[in-house]
Amino acid sequence: KTSTPHHLDPFLPEKDEDLALRQRLLNDIHSSFKGVVMEARGAKLKLGEERAFSGEVFTGREAVEHGLIDAVGEVRGVMREKFGEKVRFRNFGGRRMLFGAPFSSDANAGS
Repeated sequence: KTSTPHHLDPFLPEKDEDLALRQRLLNDIHSSFKGVVMEARGAKLKLGEERAFSGEVFTGREAVEHGLIDAVGEVRGVMREKFGEKVRFRNFGGRRMLFGAPFSSDANAGS
């Protein structure tokens, strides 16, 4: 048991106050998300705020048409288009594992 009265426990039956807390958290997250998108994309958006933040799912092509994104592409290809072939990427992810052991697709990794 926790001493915090506003703890959402997925293993206990939901109570009305749990649902109210979850809705309050979701509303706050959604409001923050809208603020970030409006600051970054506001002038580029070509659809109303109500539709843009309704939860509707768009394809990449539709998202470009609506001004939600600038283009469809993979990050490395887009960065090369913008900054040239000499652009370098740094991997900040964890070590890749295969069967519990470090793994690299680089043929020279063990050398």
